[in-house]
Amino acid sequence: MLVSYSTFLGRDDGLSGLTRPRLSFGLFSIDLTTPRDYYYFMLVVCVAATAALLWFVSGPWGRTLLAVSIDAERAAFIGINVRRQRIVAFSLAGAVAALTGALVAPWAQIVTPDSMSWLNAAQPMLATLLGGTGSFWGR
Repeated sequence: MLVSYSTFLGRDDGLSGLTRPRLSFGLFSIDLTTPRDYYYFMLVVCVAATAALLWFVSGPWGRTLLAVSIDAERAAFIGINVRRQRIVAFSLAGAVAALTGALVAPWAQIVTPDSMSWLNAAQPMLATLLGGTGSFWGR
């Protein structure tokens, strides 16, 4: 495993001692060093991200992605650029995963190689099975 042999990434111990940030935007600043304040920040970011994804899926882009996922050949026949839609879907999924990682690392204040286990990778798929693939919460 590449991470276990990298001294830059902390070898088997991982990155520890991560601090929670203090965000400042000109006159406005947020101190996220306390667990309570960081919880509310994560709650606001998660609600905003969920609302943005719901808006995206409910609009024309979501219908286009649904058409591509149901039958890519038929979607290409009616003029949808299937390759572009798949790249958009992949990029959006990567952005959501990056946002999740950016929120979890300061919350836990440690990132270890154990966090890259197969169980953590399988949890979104299990949530999809439990939530149902036909609903927004299961996709």
